[in-house]
Amino acid sequence: MRFDIDTDVELGADTSAQIKTDSILGRRALGVYSDGRGTLEDRTIPSSAPPCPTP
Repeated sequence: MRFDIDTDVELGADTSAQIKTDSILGRRALGVYSDGRGTLEDRTIPSSAPPCPTP
């Protein structure tokens, strides 16, 4: 999956993303969770990143 985030948004080195259902009708949304020290290299979340916990 490819998506863009504004460059003024800071992303930590351990940033992760999760596709979740956000309505009873099944509409999907993408949640991006910034975490970790430093910055995310190339602003790219690796496909090997562990899934983030459900908030």
